[in-house]
Amino acid sequence: MSAAETILSPEAVTGAHGSSLQRLVGRHSWALLINANCLDVRDEMKAAQVVITDPPYGFGKYKYDEDITVSECLMPWARKAVFGYPETLCGWCATLGKPDEWVTWWPTNKPCGRTKGLSRESEAIAIWGDSYEIPMRRRAGKSIYGRKMAIQRGLDPDFCKDGDVWRDASPGTGCESQLRKHPNEKPESLMGKLVKLCSVEGETICDPYMGSGTTGVMAVRLRRNFIGIERDAVHYKTACDRIAHELDGALL
Repeated sequence: MSAAETILSPEAVTGAHGSSLQRLVGRHSWALLINANCLDVRDEMKAAQVVITDPPYGFGKYKYDEDITVSECLMPWARKAVFGYPETLCGWCATLGKPDEWVTWWPTNKPCGRTKGLSRESEAIAIWGDSYEIPMRRRAGKSIYGRKMAIQRGLDPDFCKDGDVWRDASPGTGCESQLRKHPNEKPESLMGKLVKLCSVEGETICDPYMGSGTTGVMAVRLRRNFIGIERDAVHYKTACDRIAHELDGALL
């Protein structure tokens, strides 16, 4: 069978530090999925031009004890999109530098207020590097002198941002919480926007904190290649199954 006729070719191997690897190859895209701590497999991540990731910034077992591990992992890439609560992202930005764009994700189906036991209303996305398909800011190319207050209040149409707030609904909330594939699962529509914003077809996207693989699903669906790393074995298997299904189904 020729390479063009190969619909899906999975391969499980053992990589560095005893990590488990899955190589999935479709007609238009490929995926390399690794069950490991991302800091242990940095050589495997070097093939990516872009990082799009949702690091563990929540609470309990999903919180990293040292935020420096996240900054250290993301430092090599000039083009990246990173989720976090604003105070967490600002801490990472102290190491990673000022982002080029700042998006608020405010899901339409999230509860309002900070009631105990309910999730926060919104999260932020810091974006470094060039943007592509989705225009993020209108620039008039004229002086802002005398219009400072209008700009600060978002009232100047020449300088306001087109993409300040994204309202994609969070998956598996409320009575559908049992359908969630990961405690911090992001909607496919949201990750698809980031893939199109931060990359072009044929490029390779890396997610060093892959979770259930939503970034990878959207990467291969939009004809990008994908490198994903996840240290939790259960979430890793979920991601492998989802991305393998996407690579297969996209060709049917």
